[in-house]
Amino acid sequence: MKFSFVFFTMLCLWYSAANAVENCIDWHERPKLQWSDFQGTVAEDSPFAAMTYWYLYYRWKGNKVLAESCFQTSKSWVREGKESDYLLQHEQLHVDIAQLHIRLFKQKIEFATSADQVKKAFDEVLKAAKRTQVQYDEETEHSRDKAEQKRWNRLVAKKLENLDDYGSDKQIVINSSKKRTESNQEIDLNGIWETDFGNLKLKQRGKTVSGTYDYVNSDDETVHGTLKGTLTGRVLEVSWDEGGATGTARLKFSADGLSFNGTWQDDDEDGNSGQWQGKKQ
Repeated sequence: MKFSFVFFTMLCLWYSAANAVENCIDWHERPKLQWSDFQGTVAEDSPFAAMTYWYLYYRWKGNKVLAESCFQTSKSWVREGKESDYLLQHEQLHVDIAQLHIRLFKQKIEFATSADQVKKAFDEVLKAAKRTQVQYDEETEHSRDKAEQKRWNRLVAKKLENLDDYGSDKQIVINSSKKRTESNQEIDLNGIWETDFGNLKLKQRGKTVSGTYDYVNSDDETVHGTLKGTLTGRVLEVSWDEGGATGTARLKFSADGLSFNGTWQDDDEDGNSGQWQGKKQ
């Protein structure tokens, strides 16, 4: 049902920042909620059957960034007699969406070189998390639209799987001298690449990269796409356009600059996403 959000960052601390919030359970400690976790006082003036409080946070441990999402038991609540499995599934997805965005945060800062870049990335991801939570409740009509609920369940599960490399055990090392050295390693992206979406022709001008590609989709139709983005170190972040569809992609190139592994995501409401891999011809 309806959600509430709060957030904080704890810097330069050695204990878990989640401990600073009363009864906050990290997602990786309890990935699946139980109704007994909802221990808050019911808001009698609320029209909703349940309320979930989720948090995103990060903290520093030396030059490492540790990040997690959590669920606050002392503020989250459910009305007596409303504890159905179906409603619990809806509330579960609110905390799964929070976890999805903390993984996106880790992905964004993988090549960060300063605390300012980390904070900026966190602020951006937090805003995106808020928007997604609102969209989720609107499109599922707070769980009443069962078809939409199923679609969101599948969508979030797929996105979490695609970002599994940035799960709870992933710590990001922020080492400015090391990252600068890596960023200065020049790779040449010009040329033709064999990819999951046909041949991709890239043109590079400094950090600016553009490209075109063609592939045959599941309807046996030829799709023509274009992309444009910025190369930072060995990571290329782009926006792509296939005429009737647009989206973004993040491609990470190998040290020799001859292959890449990455992910793509649609801009549409379904938010489809997947892998994008390629090698240079």
